[in-house]
Amino acid sequence: MLMSSTFRFFSRAWILAPIFACGLLGWSYVAWIKHVDYLTRVGSAEVKSDSASPTGYAGGVRRMIIPGHNQESLRWIIETQESLARGKGRIRRIDYENAPFGHETNSPSVYRWWLRLVGWFTRIFSSLSFGRSIEAATLFADPILYLILFVSTVASAARCFGKQAAAVLAVAFATLVPLTHSFVPALVDSRGLAIIAIVWSVFPLVLGLRALAGETGASLEKSSRCYRLARRWFIVGGVAAGVGLWISVSTLVPVLVGIFLGALVAAWVARQEPSKSHAIPDKALWQIWSLSGGITCLAAYIIEYYPAHLGGWQLRAVHPLYAIALSGGGAGLGRAMALICRQKTKWDWTDVVIGLLAAASLLALPVTMRKLQDVGFLATDLSAFRVTNFPGGASGTNLWSWLVHDGLSSLLWTIALPTLVLLPAVGLLVRRSTPLTSRASLAIALGPAAVALGFACWQLSWWTMLDGLLLVVLVVLTHAIRATYASRRSFIFFLGLLILVLLPGGVRQVENARLAGQTGLTRPELMELVERDLAHSLARRVGKEGAVILVPPDETMALCYYGGLRGLATFNSENKAGFGAAVRIASATTAEEAFELIQQRGVTHIIMPSWDPYLDEYARWGLGRVEGSFIESLKHWNLPPWLRPVPYQLPAVSGLEGQSVAIFEVVDEQSAATSASRLAVYFIQMGQLDAAASTAQSLRRFPADVGAWVARAEIELARGSDADLAATLKVLLPMLTSGADRSLPLDRRLGLAVVLARTQHKDLAREQVRRCLSTIDEAKVRKLSSSALYHLLVLSKGLEVPFSDAKLHTLALEFLPADWRTRL
Repeated sequence: MLMSSTFRFFSRAWILAPIFACGLLGWSYVAWIKHVDYLTRVGSAEVKSDSASPTGYAGGVRRMIIPGHNQESLRWIIETQESLARGKGRIRRIDYENAPFGHETNSPSVYRWWLRLVGWFTRIFSSLSFGRSIEAATLFADPILYLILFVSTVASAARCFGKQAAAVLAVAFATLVPLTHSFVPALVDSRGLAIIAIVWSVFPLVLGLRALAGETGASLEKSSRCYRLARRWFIVGGVAAGVGLWISVSTLVPVLVGIFLGALVAAWVARQEPSKSHAIPDKALWQIWSLSGGITCLAAYIIEYYPAHLGGWQLRAVHPLYAIALSGGGAGLGRAMALICRQKTKWDWTDVVIGLLAAASLLALPVTMRKLQDVGFLATDLSAFRVTNFPGGASGTNLWSWLVHDGLSSLLWTIALPTLVLLPAVGLLVRRSTPLTSRASLAIALGPAAVALGFACWQLSWWTMLDGLLLVVLVVLTHAIRATYASRRSFIFFLGLLILVLLPGGVRQVENARLAGQTGLTRPELMELVERDLAHSLARRVGKEGAVILVPPDETMALCYYGGLRGLATFNSENKAGFGAAVRIASATTAEEAFELIQQRGVTHIIMPSWDPYLDEYARWGLGRVEGSFIESLKHWNLPPWLRPVPYQLPAVSGLEGQSVAIFEVVDEQSAATSASRLAVYFIQMGQLDAAASTAQSLRRFPADVGAWVARAEIELARGSDADLAATLKVLLPMLTSGADRSLPLDRRLGLAVVLARTQHKDLAREQVRRCLSTIDEAKVRKLSSSALYHLLVLSKGLEVPFSDAKLHTLALEFLPADWRTRL
């Protein structure tokens, strides 16, 4: 009696499952949106809005922080804003990587269109510019996609497989962790669209099988109405497969292989019950499925590449060969299934010809891949080695490397436990008492899931795709258990097993939402604050001229995103040329060789962050070692005369202690005395007084250079060496009287003014400040460090030597940190 009451309650209260799923997902995603907003506001420098800028901010910078160092998200935002600014629907070339040449890109336009659509709606309900609307759209684009997937699949499952299957599906939507983490706000990626395409490439096929059995499942007779419904579902599945090939051939091709394998198993199952084999889709259904998929794939190729890029042979993206393989393979599959089911024992010439054409269409793809030496759909990128883009997620070259590194972690159990539902699914598949329609549906659902499980052991990103396919397996499995076992005890036992395998995912969802609500910052998030501040600082320094940076790959994408800069190397698989150029520069054995390569690429800045030593890896890639490389000489401050160190202070945020960034600007060749002087001043501004004192010894080699004596005086002032300072001034002041300072660069003249002012030579200091202001312009303001600008403004005010151009005074103030402006 109790069991009966429990079952009736579940039957009537199934709607609570979608409500629970939406509540849990909504809570988790809202908490994450708040966390992204908090992270963006922490330590945020003042950034002016500019509706004419592609990003919505002056100077092409960006403000919103994307957690997790997710390069794919940064790339999608950059390219979407760029396409919107250019007024183009498609982008076939990008220039923020492999500067200054850029490179071709084959990323699908459909996801950029989705971001633009959501951005358009965002702009309608806000006053944001086009560029900033794209930035805001990242908070909603992927959750909306997940909502679309949720509603469409749960509603279809409820109508065709019953409310129990829909309830199970809804709970799975909220607790399959890799799946939910693929639609997190701000972490935009086309992976979400690929998951939708995968689910709706497989799910309509089992819906079509269900339709063939009749709406009630009581009869296997193929009524014309049921057959038409099945045909519609197969067309939907084919179209979804074609769109999926547009979005990502690397994920859809293995899934299609799984569908083929599952269909053959379904035919073998039907062979065991010849009287009911008509319940299996016939060759007409498979042919219309494959043709609709092939036509969609071909149309996608034309939309993506027409007219200028048709005829390419890049098989890592959508291509007519995939359309041919799908169309021909589907035609051959239907005939192979008919042969296995013994529906037709004798083939006519039409079947033979179609079979040969199908074999040729399937072989065309691997033969072309081998001939062109193109890995095609087997290509991998950086995202393939991460389970999801969610911060703190697992990463590794494969499942074994993950196990070796992390062991049997809680995340591994959370991700792996749901795969246990495959065991009862296989059990029902091989059980002869299971209704044929359920067995055939299980075969078609299990085929892609089995292939995805194999790929998940090879590439961790496939755990997300596997979760999407597990949704289909769960729907079919739930219905199959209800159809196979009359006892309600069996169904309740299944629900208990399901709760056991899905509970860890629900707990992790709650824990993630709780952590997102906290105000503390993780170390990776602190590094992202630094990257944004550094990018903004560089963008202000270079102005409209822009900068080309040599920096580790992770930082390249971050600086390109936050600062609108251009770089060489990234981990993008399409950017091999840029990566190779960075390797050659870092591994150069002489400064002359490095300079020639730098000139070829137009590199303006070399940046060495202390927390990312990948510049050493560049040297190892090219030279086999770091010793003797150009990068090693920079680490030991053996600078060539065409590099100038640029002082940069990290944001005053707790947790950044011990970290630093060394920035070297490529300049016109300096004299040895000027180079040594600027290095000494750099150490002073960075607070490295011991290093500055060591540099002072090298300055003694230039007794006739005014700049060298100024640098020595600055070092002595910083160290409080009054006696040495007095001795230096005895030499320096007569040199000024003789006019030896006439050719001093602006920064060195400003240093001289500071020395004179602090040693109470105010008239001489005033003259130096007047000469500084008479030659200064916008470009020179941008080149001065924040410390130098602060000193210039203080001297200008204190010595009553005003700027002749008020705009330059305002610009100099803008380049100062807020607290420094407050002092003034």
